[in-house]
Amino acid sequence: MRGTVHAKEALVGRQTLLEEHGIAVSHKPPGGDKTAAYVAVNGTFAGVITLTDTLRQEATATIKQLERLGIKNFSMITGDGYQAAHHIAQQAGISDVTAEALPADKLKAIEQAQQPVAFVGDGVNDAPVLTASSVGIVTTTATVSYATGPGASAR
Repeated sequence: MRGTVHAKEALVGRQTLLEEHGIAVSHKPPGGDKTAAYVAVNGTFAGVITLTDTLRQEATATIKQLERLGIKNFSMITGDGYQAAHHIAQQAGISDVTAEALPADKLKAIEQAQQPVAFVGDGVNDAPVLTASSVGIVTTTATVSYATGPGASAR
């Protein structure tokens, strides 16, 4: 994601995104069940935001219920790092995991999957794959807010 905040150019995303813009990253990836969002301001590495996902309380029970209804194939396609994705998938009982997927990767996976396909996503960057799925399910408990007004813009 790239935007301008208070007349400063901000870039937030994967380490590779910053490197593609010629920005040297002086921070090791977090590892474990953590995912990192790297931040640069005006072309200089500014820091890293470390995120930890937790499995939704009802996820495992929902998957078990779907299995009882005859659903056999479950896959997890996520932008999270490899270790974080596998950590959550293991808790949910999902063995087919694709990590570090961009929205285009998710869309390609859905297009190549045996149809029909239901996709559950957070709705933020999953809009293309949600609409391409036979059934698109948006689930979130987060509050999303956008900065507007003088000094804040997004591209």
